[in-house]
Amino acid sequence: VDKPALLRRLPRFRRMLWARFFIEGATFSTPFYVLFAQRDLGVGLAQTGVYVAALNAGRVLTGPLWGRISDRFGASNGLCAVSAGVALAPLIALTAAPERTWLIVATFFLIGAVQDGVWMTATNANMQAVSDRDRPLALGLATVCLAASAANGMLGGAVAAFAGYPAVFALSAAMSLVGLVAAATLSRTPC
Repeated sequence: VDKPALLRRLPRFRRMLWARFFIEGATFSTPFYVLFAQRDLGVGLAQTGVYVAALNAGRVLTGPLWGRISDRFGASNGLCAVSAGVALAPLIALTAAPERTWLIVATFFLIGAVQDGVWMTATNANMQAVSDRDRPLALGLATVCLAASAANGMLGGAVAAFAGYPAVFALSAAMSLVGLVAAATLSRTPC
């Protein structure tokens, strides 16, 4: 099966790849929340342990939620819900201030909540978008297409160096909102 032909033949799969690309791209802000809290909000380095605990609590407590949403309302709607969480994390961080540093804890909880959720719901949406015959090639193609996300940290670092952490968070929110819009159209896109 020809890879470009697969993408032309399966518009829902192609749309899911775009959604996932922007959702994954939004994660380039993740390494900068701790630095932002330290430099801009005056939070001590010891607070990092609280952030790690919040991140892990988010992962553990919400994993079943994404599975339930996907099972009950469909993988596309599950991906849409996760996308909303991805978009919300940098927006919460943008509202943090020295008197509201607890918002960074909430941001880390949300990051933990969506980390596994993006993978789970996107994989399920991928599998629903293609036939059994096309599934191995489609999953491999999705992995290759998302390899560019390995450069997310460098992109975030470049934006932070030139424009600061709030710019990184704003760009991250914008990218995830594009992913959310693409995910929201999946259920209306024919297989």
